[in-house]
Amino acid sequence: MNRKHAFTLIELLVVISIISLLIAILLPALGNARKAARSVICLNQQRQLYLGSVMYTDESNGYLPHGWNASNPNSGNQYATKSTMNRLARFVGNKTSMPNPQTPGSEIFNCPTKPEGNATNSPSYLVSTGLGEVSGGEAPIWPAYRLRDYIHTKGKVFTVDAKSGIRLSINADGKFSLAPNGTLDPRHRDNAVNMSFLDGQVTAVSTDVLPLVSAFTPAKYWIRKDYPSPPNY
Repeated sequence: MNRKHAFTLIELLVVISIISLLIAILLPALGNARKAARSVICLNQQRQLYLGSVMYTDESNGYLPHGWNASNPNSGNQYATKSTMNRLARFVGNKTSMPNPQTPGSEIFNCPTKPEGNATNSPSYLVSTGLGEVSGGEAPIWPAYRLRDYIHTKGKVFTVDAKSGIRLSINADGKFSLAPNGTLDPRHRDNAVNMSFLDGQVTAVSTDVLPLVSAFTPAKYWIRKDYPSPPNY
Protein backbone atom coordinates (compact mmCIF):
# COMPACT_ATOMS: atom_id res chain seq x y z
CA MET A 1 0.00 0.00 0.00
CA ASN A 2 1.34 3.38 -0.96
CA ARG A 3 1.82 5.81 1.88
CA LYS A 4 2.33 9.55 1.38
CA HIS A 5 5.67 10.75 2.73
CA ALA A 6 5.42 13.62 5.23
CA PHE A 7 8.17 15.76 6.72
CA THR A 8 9.33 14.70 10.10
CA LEU A 9 9.73 17.35 12.77
CA ILE A 10 13.50 17.21 12.43
CA GLU A 11 13.34 17.67 8.64
CA LEU A 12 10.99 20.60 9.06
CA LEU A 13 13.31 22.25 11.58
CA VAL A 14 16.26 21.77 9.22
CA VAL A 15 14.37 23.44 6.36
CA ILE A 16 13.35 26.36 8.60
CA SER A 17 16.96 26.74 9.77
CA ILE A 18 18.26 26.84 6.18
CA ILE A 19 15.66 29.46 5.18
CA SER A 20 16.50 31.56 8.23
CA LEU A 21 20.19 31.35 7.40
CA LEU A 22 19.60 32.43 3.81
CA ILE A 23 17.48 35.38 4.97
CA ALA A 24 20.21 36.41 7.43
CA ILE A 25 22.77 36.31 4.61
CA LEU A 26 20.68 38.10 1.98
CA LEU A 27 19.07 40.89 4.00
CA PRO A 28 22.32 42.84 4.66
CA ALA A 29 23.24 42.50 0.97
CA LEU A 30 19.84 43.82 -0.07
CA GLY A 31 20.14 46.64 2.43
CA ASN A 32 23.56 47.61 1.07
CA ALA A 33 22.26 47.50 -2.50
CA ARG A 34 19.35 49.76 -1.55
CA LYS A 35 21.72 52.16 0.21
CA ALA A 36 24.03 52.25 -2.81
CA ALA A 37 21.08 52.93 -5.13
CA ARG A 38 19.93 55.84 -2.97
CA SER A 39 23.45 57.27 -2.99
CA VAL A 40 23.51 57.16 -6.81
CA ILE A 41 20.11 58.89 -6.95
CA CYS A 42 21.36 61.52 -4.49
CA LEU A 43 24.43 62.25 -6.60
CA ASN A 44 22.32 62.43 -9.76
CA GLN A 45 19.93 64.92 -8.15
CA GLN A 46 22.77 67.17 -7.04
CA ARG A 47 24.18 66.94 -10.56
CA GLN A 48 20.83 68.11 -11.94
CA LEU A 49 20.80 71.02 -9.49
CA TYR A 50 24.30 71.96 -10.61
CA LEU A 51 23.21 71.82 -14.27
CA GLY A 52 20.26 74.01 -13.34
CA SER A 53 22.73 76.50 -11.86
CA VAL A 54 24.69 76.48 -15.12
CA MET A 55 21.55 77.40 -17.07
CA TYR A 56 20.68 80.06 -14.51
CA THR A 57 24.21 81.50 -14.74
CA ASP A 58 24.11 81.56 -18.54
CA GLU A 59 20.83 83.45 -18.41
CA SER A 60 22.03 85.86 -15.69
CA ASN A 61 25.16 87.31 -17.27
CA GLY A 62 27.42 84.88 -15.42
CA TYR A 63 26.01 85.47 -11.94
CA LEU A 64 25.49 82.50 -9.62
CA PRO A 65 22.08 81.76 -8.04
CA HIS A 66 22.96 83.32 -4.70
CA GLY A 67 19.87 83.45 -2.48
CA TRP A 68 20.84 85.44 0.61
CA ASN A 69 18.16 87.96 1.49
CA ALA A 70 19.22 90.85 3.69
CA SER A 71 15.74 92.01 4.62
CA ASN A 72 15.13 89.05 6.92
CA PRO A 73 17.74 86.28 6.54
CA ASN A 74 16.32 84.16 9.35
CA SER A 75 12.71 83.61 8.36
CA GLY A 76 10.64 81.52 5.95
CA ASN A 77 11.40 81.78 2.25
CA GLN A 78 14.42 83.99 2.85
CA TYR A 79 16.74 81.24 4.02
CA ALA A 80 19.72 81.24 1.69
CA THR A 81 19.20 77.63 0.63
CA LYS A 82 15.50 77.92 -0.15
CA SER A 83 15.93 81.22 -1.95
CA THR A 84 18.66 79.69 -4.12
CA MET A 85 16.54 76.61 -4.84
CA ASN A 86 13.65 78.87 -5.85
CA ARG A 87 15.93 80.42 -8.46
CA LEU A 88 16.81 76.96 -9.79
CA ALA A 89 13.29 75.52 -9.73
CA ARG A 90 12.26 76.37 -13.28
CA PHE A 91 15.49 74.87 -14.64
CA VAL A 92 14.91 71.49 -12.98
CA GLY A 93 11.29 70.83 -13.87
CA ASN A 94 9.34 73.09 -11.51
CA LYS A 95 7.52 76.17 -12.72
CA THR A 96 8.16 78.94 -10.22
CA SER A 97 9.59 77.79 -6.89
CA MET A 98 10.86 74.83 -4.92
CA PRO A 99 7.98 72.69 -3.55
CA ASN A 100 7.99 71.97 0.15
CA PRO A 101 9.57 68.63 1.15
CA GLN A 102 7.41 65.53 0.60
CA THR A 103 5.12 67.26 -1.88
CA PRO A 104 4.97 66.57 -5.64
CA GLY A 105 8.08 67.79 -7.43
CA SER A 106 10.19 68.12 -4.28
CA GLU A 107 12.22 64.95 -4.80
CA ILE A 108 15.12 66.58 -6.64
CA PHE A 109 15.75 68.99 -3.74
CA ASN A 110 15.99 66.27 -1.09
CA CYS A 111 18.19 63.22 -0.62
CA PRO A 112 16.07 60.04 -1.01
CA THR A 113 17.17 58.98 2.47
CA LYS A 114 15.87 62.27 3.93
CA PRO A 115 12.84 63.32 1.86
CA GLU A 116 11.36 65.25 4.79
CA GLY A 117 14.03 67.98 4.54
CA ASN A 118 16.02 69.54 7.36
CA ALA A 119 13.78 72.26 8.74
CA THR A 120 10.31 73.67 8.13
CA ASN A 121 9.90 73.82 4.35
CA SER A 122 13.70 73.63 3.94
CA PRO A 123 15.36 70.94 1.78
CA SER A 124 17.94 68.39 2.93
CA TYR A 125 20.46 69.70 0.38
CA LEU A 126 22.14 72.85 1.67
CA VAL A 127 23.63 75.53 -0.56
CA SER A 128 26.84 77.41 0.15
CA THR A 129 26.42 81.04 1.14
CA GLY A 130 29.78 81.59 -0.55
CA LEU A 131 28.02 82.13 -3.87
CA GLY A 132 27.78 85.83 -3.07
CA GLU A 133 27.97 88.49 -0.40
CA VAL A 134 26.22 88.02 2.93
CA SER A 135 26.49 91.67 3.98
CA GLY A 136 26.72 95.04 2.32
CA GLY A 137 25.62 95.79 -1.20
CA GLU A 138 22.08 96.65 -2.16
CA ALA A 139 19.38 95.22 0.12
CA PRO A 140 17.20 93.24 0.19
CA ILE A 141 19.21 90.86 -2.01
CA TRP A 142 22.95 90.90 -1.45
CA PRO A 143 24.93 90.58 -4.67
CA ALA A 144 25.92 87.26 -6.18
CA TYR A 145 29.39 86.43 -7.50
CA ARG A 146 30.24 85.43 -11.02
CA LEU A 147 32.17 82.26 -11.74
CA ARG A 148 34.98 84.38 -13.12
CA ASP A 149 35.34 85.96 -9.66
CA TYR A 150 36.79 82.70 -8.29
CA ILE A 151 40.51 82.05 -8.28
CA HIS A 152 39.68 78.34 -8.55
CA THR A 153 36.32 76.57 -8.78
CA LYS A 154 37.65 73.11 -7.90
CA GLY A 155 36.58 72.15 -4.39
CA LYS A 156 34.28 75.18 -4.02
CA VAL A 157 31.05 73.80 -2.58
CA PHE A 158 27.73 74.35 -4.34
CA THR A 159 25.44 71.85 -2.57
CA VAL A 160 26.03 69.47 0.32
CA ASP A 161 24.01 66.59 1.75
CA ALA A 162 23.16 67.46 5.35
CA LYS A 163 20.96 66.09 8.11
CA SER A 164 20.17 69.45 9.70
CA GLY A 165 20.71 73.16 9.23
CA ILE A 166 19.46 75.65 6.68
CA ARG A 167 22.60 76.93 4.96
CA LEU A 168 26.32 76.27 4.63
CA SER A 169 28.32 79.25 5.85
CA ILE A 170 31.44 80.37 7.69
CA ASN A 171 31.60 81.41 11.32
CA ALA A 172 33.34 84.59 12.44
CA ASP A 173 36.41 82.49 13.35
CA GLY A 174 36.68 81.15 9.80
CA LYS A 175 35.26 77.68 10.47
CA PHE A 176 32.53 76.00 8.48
CA SER A 177 29.07 76.12 10.00
CA LEU A 178 25.83 74.53 8.88
CA ALA A 179 23.81 77.27 10.51
CA PRO A 180 21.91 77.03 12.69
CA ASN A 181 23.51 74.13 14.55
CA GLY A 182 23.61 71.78 11.59
CA THR A 183 25.86 68.86 10.81
CA LEU A 184 26.94 67.05 7.71
CA ASP A 185 25.45 63.60 7.23
CA PRO A 186 27.73 60.76 6.09
CA ARG A 187 24.71 58.64 5.21
CA HIS A 188 26.34 57.09 2.17
CA ARG A 189 28.91 54.35 1.60
CA ASP A 190 32.27 54.59 3.35
CA ASN A 191 30.98 57.37 5.65
CA ALA A 192 30.86 59.85 2.80
CA VAL A 193 28.93 63.06 2.25
CA ASN A 194 27.57 63.69 -1.25
CA MET A 195 28.53 67.12 -2.54
CA SER A 196 28.55 69.17 -5.74
CA PHE A 197 31.13 71.78 -6.65
CA LEU A 198 31.30 74.85 -8.86
CA ASP A 199 33.65 73.11 -11.30
CA GLY A 200 30.90 70.60 -12.10
CA GLN A 201 32.24 67.74 -10.03
CA VAL A 202 29.61 65.80 -8.07
CA THR A 203 31.02 63.20 -5.76
CA ALA A 204 31.02 61.53 -2.36
CA VAL A 205 33.57 63.15 -0.07
CA SER A 206 34.94 61.08 2.79
CA THR A 207 34.64 62.57 6.25
CA ASP A 208 38.36 61.82 6.56
CA VAL A 209 38.77 64.73 4.13
CA LEU A 210 35.79 66.73 5.36
CA PRO A 211 35.49 66.10 9.12
CA LEU A 212 32.07 65.35 10.55
CA VAL A 213 31.60 68.24 12.96
CA SER A 214 29.36 71.29 12.99
CA ALA A 215 32.35 73.61 12.68
CA PHE A 216 35.58 72.60 11.00
CA THR A 217 38.63 74.14 9.36
CA PRO A 218 39.88 75.24 6.94
CA ALA A 219 36.50 76.35 5.62
CA LYS A 220 37.91 79.21 3.56
CA TYR A 221 39.37 76.80 0.98
CA TRP A 222 35.97 75.14 0.43
CA ILE A 223 33.81 78.24 0.17
CA ARG A 224 35.72 81.53 -0.33
CA LYS A 225 36.19 82.76 -3.88
CA ASP A 226 39.51 84.44 -3.12
CA TYR A 227 41.24 81.29 -1.81
CA PRO A 228 42.76 78.39 -3.76
CA SER A 229 41.26 74.90 -3.82
CA PRO A 230 41.25 72.84 -0.59
CA PRO A 231 44.65 71.27 0.20
CA ASN A 232 44.98 67.56 -0.56
CA TYR A 233 41.63 67.44 -2.31
